[in-house]
Amino acid sequence: MKNKPEFDKQAPYCEGHFFLSSVAKWRTGRDIEYLIKEMRKDPYPFAVYFVPLEENAPYKIVNYMPDVEGTVCVASYGCFPN
Repeated sequence: MKNKPEFDKQAPYCEGHFFLSSVAKWRTGRDIEYLIKEMRKDPYPFAVYFVPLEENAPYKIVNYMPDVEGTVCVASYGCFPN
């Protein structure tokens, strides 16, 4: 892809982290490219959420997604046939 978007992996202004989940596993962190690469190793569809809390903050997971006010689903992978 020629116009691949670039992400600021450690944006200091960004209070929060990403939460990626599938039926098989989940990952959290701030390096979105690394997280997506890790999730794509498995054949399962997954969703990407931005959680407006620090990564070590406690919160509940309900139906594979964070139960935190202000959480946004920013992407999904493999959920629709090509």
